[in-house]
Amino acid sequence: LIIFILISFTAFTTSITNSVISLEGKNINILKSLPIKTKNILLSKIYSCLVITTPVLLVGDIILFIRFRINILEAILLLILSVLIPLVSHFIGLITNLKYPKLDWENTAEVVKQSTSSFISVMLGMLLMMISIVIILSVLDKISPILILLIATIIYIIINFILYLYLIKKGTKKFNKLSI
Repeated sequence: LIIFILISFTAFTTSITNSVISLEGKNINILKSLPIKTKNILLSKIYSCLVITTPVLLVGDIILFIRFRINILEAILLLILSVLIPLVSHFIGLITNLKYPKLDWENTAEVVKQSTSSFISVMLGMLLMMISIVIILSVLDKISPILILLIATIIYIIINFILYLYLIKKGTKKFNKLSI
């Protein structure tokens, strides 16, 4: 469960997608004019962030599994969660960046460190992490750790599915309305 909390902390505090649309800046219209579906553009932003974050988490997981002698079922569930949790973070970041884009920036630091979408997505991530920790601590003595991990996996699959549907339905509309 400590590894689960570490995965959550790492994933939710390193939201990359909270500025990927804003970083397009004045070139957003060029991106929109490409012969690519909006859905594919948005999902490519998610995929590229997964390529950055997932390998690091998986290597860290494997090191922790070896060090703490985690059993195979817990290891499999934690590996799945190492993909699902950052995916939630990436969806939240992209959705908030579409809601609060900052396309007229002078310096990239404005977008990455000082934008509304960065603040909201990191705060939402921390809130989700805290909720997860509180729930885990409240049921720890009543439910086995493997069952907690299984329930968390199911919950994160559902959350990812809902965020995916929202991104495809509402996010594509918001992206198509963007202009500088």
